[in-house]
Amino acid sequence: MGFPAARITDMHTCPMCMGVPAPIAWKGAWTVLTGKMPQARVTDLCVCVGPPPPVGGDPIITGAWNVLVEGMPAARMADLTGKGGMITTGLLTVLIGTAGSGAASSPANLSSFTPQEQSNSCVIATSRNMIRYYTGVDIPESVLRDEMRDIMNSPNHNFETQPINPAFAEQLLENHGVPSTVRTNQSLNDIQNLTAGGDPVMVGFTNPGHRVAVSGVETDAAGNRTFVVMDPAASYNGQPRRMSESDFNNRYNPNAIVIDPD
Repeated sequence: MGFPAARITDMHTCPMCMGVPAPIAWKGAWTVLTGKMPQARVTDLCVCVGPPPPVGGDPIITGAWNVLVEGMPAARMADLTGKGGMITTGLLTVLIGTAGSGAASSPANLSSFTPQEQSNSCVIATSRNMIRYYTGVDIPESVLRDEMRDIMNSPNHNFETQPINPAFAEQLLENHGVPSTVRTNQSLNDIQNLTAGGDPVMVGFTNPGHRVAVSGVETDAAGNRTFVVMDPAASYNGQPRRMSESDFNNRYNPNAIVIDPD
């Protein structure tokens, strides 16, 4: 089943706009006109709260992966945007593709993930990796940083120099289809139980403060435990850390909240 093609000037709604429709505005494929308007694609921007595109805006994050327009998936009515919204209008006489996928979406994958891009963006990067794991959609960190600024009501927050309260990650995950429970005072045994199914949770490290995801705990025949950690620090290059129980315990902060997707 195809979906109506979305073009520049077609509308979307999102929670940030309080449900008020706003158009797809930048930049579109001007070499591919659909109903005399440039075809919209994944990564194109809709008008949203904050600066207008291309400085700000709400990016389209799903599209028809099997229909590429200037190298990107074509956008359709009902495709999703980065701030939790959806395209609501399209050209009803032109149907494109099947169910949508992201620009760099993948199945659940814990063997590699994306490192953080700025010095204090570990909460954002870990949220990004968890969104990708649970939904298959990879949202650019820059988009999630802007969204987090909106959530915190701190438009000038500098992720190079300023950390954030990780509790805000719950809302960021919720906005992208990953509802979560915030847990407190979680022991290492609790972390093992939460990840028993292989699904990651967000935990806090200390000395220095840092946010990572734990995707599982392995126990050998002698009862020794290894904690598998998705650490967004650039030094790990998007590869899992396998930490002994002693090493993990030295970094784990039991007083920090644990964000556990439902």
